[in-house]
Amino acid sequence: MSHLPDHDLLASLLDPEVIYHNAPAGYLFTLPNGTIIAANKTLLGWLGYTEEELLHHKKLSDLLSKGGNIHYEMFFRPLITINGKIKELNYEIIRKDGSLFPVLLNGNGIYDKDEKLKAIALTITDITQRNLYEKELLKAKNEAKIEKERFEFLADSSPEMIWTINEAGELTYANHRMLQFFEVNAKELTIKTVFQRLHPQSRIKLLRYWFTNGHKGQGFTALIRLKNDHLIYEWFEVKAVFSHKDTKGLKWFGTCISHDEHINAIARKDDFINIASHELKTPVTVLQSYLQLIEVSEISDTVRSFVLKSLSTLKNLQFLISSLLNVTAINSGDLALQLSVFSINQLLATAAEQLQHTTSSHRLVLQLEKEELFVRADKERILRVLINLVTNALKYSPGADKVIIKCAYRAVRHDVCISICDFGVGIGEEDFKKIFERYYRVELQKSQPGLGLGLYITQNILNAHGSRLTVKSEKGRGSTFSFALPVTGNSAGR
Repeated sequence: MSHLPDHDLLASLLDPEVIYHNAPAGYLFTLPNGTIIAANKTLLGWLGYTEEELLHHKKLSDLLSKGGNIHYEMFFRPLITINGKIKELNYEIIRKDGSLFPVLLNGNGIYDKDEKLKAIALTITDITQRNLYEKELLKAKNEAKIEKERFEFLADSSPEMIWTINEAGELTYANHRMLQFFEVNAKELTIKTVFQRLHPQSRIKLLRYWFTNGHKGQGFTALIRLKNDHLIYEWFEVKAVFSHKDTKGLKWFGTCISHDEHINAIARKDDFINIASHELKTPVTVLQSYLQLIEVSEISDTVRSFVLKSLSTLKNLQFLISSLLNVTAINSGDLALQLSVFSINQLLATAAEQLQHTTSSHRLVLQLEKEELFVRADKERILRVLINLVTNALKYSPGADKVIIKCAYRAVRHDVCISICDFGVGIGEEDFKKIFERYYRVELQKSQPGLGLGLYITQNILNAHGSRLTVKSEKGRGSTFSFALPVTGNSAGR
């Protein structure tokens, strides 16, 4: 049970005299001419005076700085005489030791029954800490202003478009390059202006990224097309960073970099590859036909071995031409599928048998389901996927002696998961997202022959089937590439 408060303590705390002398503010009473006639202990402590030294010996003006005295005579005395009160006047008070401290003065006049001013009651608040805070705040604002000006100078010097957007989705800053591209001033450029110049497909893509990544609190990178002042669409890469800090006026920071020249160069290269591949396809086919005719003719064993080597070389060349034509079809959106129902078990066995003849250093290990599984897909293109993956596995596991080809039925998803496992050099996590790009080759693979198209083609063939190639890898431990295809109702026992 709590004890009741001490009545004597309460009485002392509620004593007006105690409250007056121990208040956190200074209290001062003066005559109309400014002579000090009363002061509480708080104020005396601030000033360093005793009552005997201060009362009836000093005037309020004696405690004010030179500038304060001028203000006192011009504003304080007229205000208190006319209005009978003053409110929050700033002064600097002089202590006994000559040092100064800032205060706020609030006061009221005390009048007799004839409305004659008899005395002035003043409340004095020490604002030293507040002034220090205001100075620090002003300093911080000045530093922020300098940083903002430095950022804007650097941003305006950049050849890239740089922008910021607040939480409400409003454009809060755009650098000189961006204003120049859109041919408007800073006040005229809005999100609406930007979106009106976006290609319709880019607009949908950007909005999807914007809302999806915004909810997740993540940045994004997107390739978009913007219409320039000649009404021609140019390619740009947008990079946006999401601000997790509660920064007023900033939720997104981004750049917009022109990729038009690079993408057009790739397009020209693809056009060249397409033309060259088509031009090469006919003479290679004709040459293969002549060699096959020679092979069945009566020739010596020495000539036959040369013919077989030539046919093998032509086969590799045909594979390369086919890969380049596949890239062209993918880039132009013309990757047509010839769908049919077939046994994935048999296709895996066929691929393994064909590829086993190409290597003497590795054993291709098939791990298939006992029951036959059927899928509906483009058989030739899925065979191309298997050849690409197994060929890669053989190429990048020079120190191993086997590659595993797995086929597993997943009842929950009613699909078949196909995995190609090697025990080779592996792939670092930093390369996972890039290995499916055109012509990209990780550092470990650059010593090996190839164009860096196999995984790009494979991924796009699988995407056309509604599937996706995934990878699990560790440097020095090997890689596993996997994809899945839905099983049809014709699968045995399903």
